[in-house]
Amino acid sequence: MNYCVIADFFEEDLVRGAELNISALIGNLRQTHKVTTRRSHLVTPDFINQNDSIWIVSNRTNLSRRAEKVLLSKRYYLVENDAGWLASRDFGLYPDFIPPSKQIIHRELYEGAVKVVMQSKMHEHAINQALHLTNTVCSNGNSWSRSDLDLFLELNKTPKMEENAVLMNRHPSKGTDRAIEFCMRNGLDYKIIPELPRPQYLTEMSRFKALVFFPEIFESYGRVAAEMCALGGTIITNDKLAFRHEEHSSLRGLDLINFMEANNQSIVRIFE
Repeated sequence: MNYCVIADFFEEDLVRGAELNISALIGNLRQTHKVTTRRSHLVTPDFINQNDSIWIVSNRTNLSRRAEKVLLSKRYYLVENDAGWLASRDFGLYPDFIPPSKQIIHRELYEGAVKVVMQSKMHEHAINQALHLTNTVCSNGNSWSRSDLDLFLELNKTPKMEENAVLMNRHPSKGTDRAIEFCMRNGLDYKIIPELPRPQYLTEMSRFKALVFFPEIFESYGRVAAEMCALGGTIITNDKLAFRHEEHSSLRGLDLINFMEANNQSIVRIFE
């Protein structure tokens, strides 16, 4: 099959969870399919109409409304990374994940997709509380690149010489300050892992027994938590982490890496 993936950014632009997820999906699809990519701000109605690909739409803040309307007549999948159906972008703000109607945006885009691919069971539950869709599917986590899986296998053998890690993140929603406060209040030894290139950051994290992670906006999955568990560690967190509600969140090390590898292929089959 021929696919064209639309996203605001890809891994070569930004190394964040959504970009890592969609870039890994592209790599996995390319094992058996043809895949091209297009940054959302470059997508025009003419580009869509002149292209006979199946569309996969990831983060799309920069996608024009004109292009979005043309997509409605095409075969497309949505890969939802956060809460793009809400003006607030945080489904955790509302009791039982049911937002006021004025918060709902882009309903047509969600209803018109072949499938809306959600990152976790909690994430899927949240969108259906709001939109009552019949076309959602849960990916049971993120996609992972071969290089990530190989690095997890290598680093999983690292002795855990440090107690608790806190990740430095300049975005307030990732809760770095709250994690530090928790450690100090509870007398936990901790060290801050600074923002590093990805291999170095994973190498550093592999030395710790636990990750202290207190997101302030509900995480649709929680890629960093899955990474810590793949490295053989544990998570100290709050109720705003969807990963902790997934069955595979109880796995550690090789067991979780094997799950990730098998799930990569399950995710590919969603689009076939």
